[in-house]
Amino acid sequence: MSEINIIGNPNFPEDTKDPTLPLVVVLRDGKVGGTDSIKGAVSLIVGKDYLKSKDETANWYKRLFVARKESMAAIGRGIYAEVYDKRKGVIRNNYAVKPNDPDYEMEEDAGESEKIRIENGKSFLLSLANIKAIALLEREDSFQLRPHKIWDEINSGKREKQCKKCLHKYENLKTSSTMCNVFLDKVKNLDSKSCSSFTFIPEGYTLNIHGVKYVNLYEKYDVDDLMKYF
Repeated sequence: MSEINIIGNPNFPEDTKDPTLPLVVVLRDGKVGGTDSIKGAVSLIVGKDYLKSKDETANWYKRLFVARKESMAAIGRGIYAEVYDKRKGVIRNNYAVKPNDPDYEMEEDAGESEKIRIENGKSFLLSLANIKAIALLEREDSFQLRPHKIWDEINSGKREKQCKKCLHKYENLKTSSTMCNVFLDKVKNLDSKSCSSFTFIPEGYTLNIHGVKYVNLYEKYDVDDLMKYF
C-alpha cells in the first residue's frame, strides 16, 4: 500500500517532522502529510478509505463530494470554482448523479470560473492547488506531477506507459509475482493510460531522502499547463 506520513499538525507542533517522501500535501486546517503516490496524496484530502479502494466509480464519487465542499469554501476566498470532469463537462452542485446517468447535466465552459477537476487523481490535486484549497509540493528529484521529457514522449506516443515500468511496482517474493503498491493487485504488462498514479522511475531515485528540496507547484508552474500533461 502507498506510504503516508502525517508530518505536521498545528495541534501538536512538537510532533512536526521533516518531509522525506516525494509528495507533500498541506491542508487548509494546517495538517501536513507526505506520501509516495498520487493515490496517497488524494487520500490525505478525501480520507483513508480512498487509499484501500479498487473501485474507480466509488473513488470518483469521493473526489466529487470533496470537490463540492471545496467549491463552496472557495467562495469565501473570492474564487468561483466549478466542479468539472473533462469527459462530462460541468457538474451541477445540486445534482448527485451517476456519470452514465441519461439525465446527467452538462454546461458549457463558464469562461471566467476556475475548475475543480475530478476525472483523475492528478487533475484533482492540481486543480485544488490552483484554487489554494491545498498546497502541493513535490520533491525536486520526483516527477509525478511535474514536466519531464519522458512525459512528453508518453503523451506523443513515443513511449508506452506500462505497469511494469512504473515506480510503484514491487516484487512479492512469496507469490513470485509483480505487484502494484498503489492498487494492491498483480501488475499486467499492459498500456496503463487510465492509471493516474503511474509515474516513471527517475534516474537515481530513492523513496525516502532527508534534506532534499521541495517545489511548490502553484508557485513554480502554471498549474493549467501542468494539467495538460495528465
